[in-house]
Amino acid sequence: MKSTNFNFTQFDFPPHERTSILAPPASTLLIAGCDQAASKIQQLYLKHGTTEVKAFININQSTIQSTLNNLPILSPLQAHEKFPNLVIVVASHGENDIAAMLRPLFKNIFFVRENATDISINHRLLEDQLSKDILYQHDQMIRNNIYVEGFSNEGGTQYEHPIVNAQPGEKILCVGPYYGRVLKTFADRCGNDFTAHCLEANPYVYSQLCLNLMDWGLHDKIVPVCAGAWSTSGMTAFRSDGHTGGGDIVATIPGEKIRKQELDMAIYTYTLDQYVSQTGFIPSLIESGRIGIATEVVKGAAEVITQYKPKLILLDFPYSDAPALIKSMVPEYKLYYTESNRINYGVFLAQVE
Repeated sequence: MKSTNFNFTQFDFPPHERTSILAPPASTLLIAGCDQAASKIQQLYLKHGTTEVKAFININQSTIQSTLNNLPILSPLQAHEKFPNLVIVVASHGENDIAAMLRPLFKNIFFVRENATDISINHRLLEDQLSKDILYQHDQMIRNNIYVEGFSNEGGTQYEHPIVNAQPGEKILCVGPYYGRVLKTFADRCGNDFTAHCLEANPYVYSQLCLNLMDWGLHDKIVPVCAGAWSTSGMTAFRSDGHTGGGDIVATIPGEKIRKQELDMAIYTYTLDQYVSQTGFIPSLIESGRIGIATEVVKGAAEVITQYKPKLILLDFPYSDAPALIKSMVPEYKLYYTESNRINYGVFLAQVE
């Protein structure tokens, strides 16, 4: 691959070691994160009796009076005051950012992921050498806590890929468009010759999304829906950090109760198969822009993918299960990978030629 005009973004401290769940770095530690991933890590530690977790750390708030799994959730300053010498295990998305915030307070910080970050399966599934190179390079940068901005310019961004991209006449089903910039990009690429439906689960973001679509003159091209697309229970719990749109969107588990103080509201959730069946909108392109949900989105679109074989643009981690799942559904799909100018995740693209 060519490599020109690289712009390095690197932390001013050594790369953090990575630890497996079954080999924790200390017998007593703190977990940075208070989402489902962090909870699951703590439960696995408890199950295997390998270590004691004293508390969870939430970096988003300065004062927190709450618990998770009967353990306190502390701010970084609170954690430093109570446990200044304990090891930190970062068990949440955005680990580099979290580690950077905690580094002034704690010396020993480890990264952990529930699943091994093995990209070998995805590497074999990719269609071209450029995609393989990009995936490998991205994986190496993540492992070494280094990011090179624009390292794969030859491959194009997720919406300018030379092979899988939006074309005039496209019918787009978009999951998690956030404020709608992706839809504006599709409109520009298609010369406004397209139609789209989009599912945005965050009600605060949805409000701004609708305003943006009006401002951009796209309200007659796009049907926005305030709904999720990746829950087995048919509901998405929403807990807000404020009116600005920040918050946690959690796919609920059937039969599992959620405490009222943990959420602001509940949003209905479709699988894409349900949505297509109910609306009759058959997509020629499916885009999923929220990391960590690509596999569930693909599972929920099994009938659409198998029957109609739409193009797919899926943001996710390099070790995502989605590519193998797609190939198992439709072996004719050709898979590609490129970056999205994000440190921890990139984009898998697929189409049947």
